[in-house]
Amino acid sequence: MCGIVGYVGSRPAQELLLAGLRKLEYRGYDSAGISVVIDDEITSVRAVGNLDHLEEALVIDEERNGTQSAATGIAHTRWATHGRVNEVNAHPHSDNADRVHVVVNGIVENYLALKQRMIDDGARFTSETDAEVVAHLVSHHYDGDLREAVRRTFADLEGHYAFVAMCVDDPGTLIGARQECPLVIGRGEGETFLASAVPAFLASTRHVQALENGEIVEISTEGARIFGADGVERPREVTEIDWDEETAEKGGYDTFMLKEIHDQPDAVAETVADRTVRPDGVDLDDVGALDEQLLRDVDRIVIVACGTSFNAGLIGRYAIEEWARVPVDMDIASEFRYRNPIFRERDLVIGITQSGETADTLAAMRVAKEAGAKVLAITNMRDSQVTRDADGVLFTRAGLEVSVAATKTFVCQVAVLYLLALRLAELRGELDTAQLTELVAQVKHLPHLIDELLRRLLPVPGAPRRPRGRPGRRAEAQGGGVHRHRCVCRRGDEARSDRPAGREDAGGLHRHRLADPRQDGLQHAGGSRPGCARDRDRHRGQHRDRRTRRDRDLHPADRLDAPAAARRHSAAAARVRDRPHAWPQRRPATQSRQDRDRGVGPEFTRV
Repeated sequence: MCGIVGYVGSRPAQELLLAGLRKLEYRGYDSAGISVVIDDEITSVRAVGNLDHLEEALVIDEERNGTQSAATGIAHTRWATHGRVNEVNAHPHSDNADRVHVVVNGIVENYLALKQRMIDDGARFTSETDAEVVAHLVSHHYDGDLREAVRRTFADLEGHYAFVAMCVDDPGTLIGARQECPLVIGRGEGETFLASAVPAFLASTRHVQALENGEIVEISTEGARIFGADGVERPREVTEIDWDEETAEKGGYDTFMLKEIHDQPDAVAETVADRTVRPDGVDLDDVGALDEQLLRDVDRIVIVACGTSFNAGLIGRYAIEEWARVPVDMDIASEFRYRNPIFRERDLVIGITQSGETADTLAAMRVAKEAGAKVLAITNMRDSQVTRDADGVLFTRAGLEVSVAATKTFVCQVAVLYLLALRLAELRGELDTAQLTELVAQVKHLPHLIDELLRRLLPVPGAPRRPRGRPGRRAEAQGGGVHRHRCVCRRGDEARSDRPAGREDAGGLHRHRLADPRQDGLQHAGGSRPGCARDRDRHRGQHRDRRTRRDRDLHPADRLDAPAAARRHSAAAARVRDRPHAWPQRRPATQSRQDRDRGVGPEFTRV
């Protein structure tokens, strides 16, 4: 997830911009750059790699051109989406006259059409990015009013994005615009910041204004003015935050995991947006992606992965087999590497690894490649080992994930597998145009659905239900179960746990469980205490399944926390009683006339 920092004030801008970028490193990036206004020109320095490389490039630039003070500038850390990782594609980007510079987060979905329009008007493009299109558009619309040029550019763009523009003809002003990607304003004394997140300017000011979707902001040394897309100014309250730096990095959330759960809509949007530009198909034209003829002719797919990535593969298998009608085998990578698997000429092996460095997955992919199979990697990290080992690569674009539990990386892996399934179906002719159009529209709508779900269901429960239900839900539940037993949420920090998560203790751990709406208002027969399943069952003349009672008796938490255990088993009993397809239970050896008419025997029935 890219990072933006902008500054207008009286202090040296370059130092503040670089410091702000360092506070946004947690978002992940592969290149970075800074542009500042000096006299009547804009100086730009960009570098591939971490910010140390950018700092070295700035030092070299100062030695070459001398130290020059600038009070206005923009900076950016890029996580590559359009184009390769190189200095040419790094931000900021400019127009041909080098008078307008922009930094852009997110995806401009209609950039190809806009790019062709600009080329027809005489623009020359030097990069592979959608951001350069924004720079040319602002320059095209500029007639002395930078805010109006940005407003008109904003009206041309489609997608989810945020950008900040700077013009050499208006050196004391920055204009920003937001559409679904975050952008916040920092108000200081005689200076103003504009950034993707609060940590970028927290060391300088704690006075913040939020920019909403569809809004444009003009910042200067006098403050900030916010406008709607129609050009009408909107008043906005300035709030003072009391976060420390760690809380700021978490976006105000208690934990990185909670923050990254809320990052999921943006992460999925980054992953699918530019790959679903066509309404009736998917384009997987990532640099290094597999040849489409291979995808068209594939006879079998084998997915190898570990942990959460394996569970993402399970969900992807349903989509590939349903839409593309290609058989898919799933293998745990740690086991696959010790087999002697059989491959045919047109088999494809897909290795899924978030980090790109998972040893077992890398080993399994090498086994497949040595056996003659083509190998496709799905990963979140560019320049990782898996990108060098595979024949082709599809990147998720989730950004850096700090939490132990995979959240946004998991849903982005699933999203990429959906895209791959649709592309396979399109190439193989398994879905007609109407079906493809409907499914592509649904995939594009996923970020909005995730955002709506998060707004409705917070706080998010952590305990998965018993794996059953619609196809794919078992894999989802298994993934949730893995994380429930790997980590817990503590107030103010992240922690690993050697015991199952969700146990209450004096250390402040919080229990998370799925609420059962049927639990409210349960009638407990015979006056037995609420939640005691054994008393209710005894009153009804029935006995619980021996396995349930044995597990309960042996569960240490039940002996230590009887009320919580009673609540848990009460909910379990209610689900068993009300579920139409629960396992059989004993009932009295009598048969009513109604049972006989329905053909239900006296020994067993379904509850």
